[in-house]
Amino acid sequence: MAAAPASAASVCTPTPYVLQWGQTAYTRNSSTSGVAVIPPSTGSGAPVTMTISSTFAGDQTPLGASNLALTPGTVGGLGQRAITLAQEFPTNTSTRAENQIATFTFSQAVTGLQFTICDIDSASNGWWDQVELTSAAAFTAVPGTGVSGTGSTASPWHATSNNTNYPNTSGQGNVAVTMPGPVTSFQIRYWNATRLKSNQAIFIAFLNFIATPETC
Repeated sequence: MAAAPASAASVCTPTPYVLQWGQTAYTRNSSTSGVAVIPPSTGSGAPVTMTISSTFAGDQTPLGASNLALTPGTVGGLGQRAITLAQEFPTNTSTRAENQIATFTFSQAVTGLQFTICDIDSASNGWWDQVELTSAAAFTAVPGTGVSGTGSTASPWHATSNNTNYPNTSGQGNVAVTMPGPVTSFQIRYWNATRLKSNQAIFIAFLNFIATPETC
């Protein structure tokens, strides 16, 4: 059998992709919907599209123009900007049932997915971030020094105390996630544990992965 032409072979090579918020093309369609078009970081190849869709339950609502918007500056000690998950709760009944679920979906399966959830923290008169990660794909996670939990329903990631407000630029509230894959989507469930009227925000940064064209 004749070897494939070099141009065809190169198209089918697993290729790294890096989403750099603020540089990668991103459209915030609304407070509950956004789309990023991620080009390959080396060589040529088709971009991978990542859509983000948020739903809210209970009395949780998007926080003004902040939800799914890009941060103005860098976060998490990473030297990078990020996308924001921000919400408010107007009553004192906040529980896990009042939440935002953000679904990140790729246009094709990817492998070696890495991203960082930043600024998981708390304030005694405001919020206590609770963050869960679900996906059909397995994952590992490395929490920052100020974060406890495993990211599961039974043990959400959260600040180690109910009054630990880290600067947005600190890495103490980070969780670095790795999904070997293949991955087509993942969900972040975000809620508050203080039962107080307030608002809260976390950030998703440093997202990269490997993808191969589906035609190969």
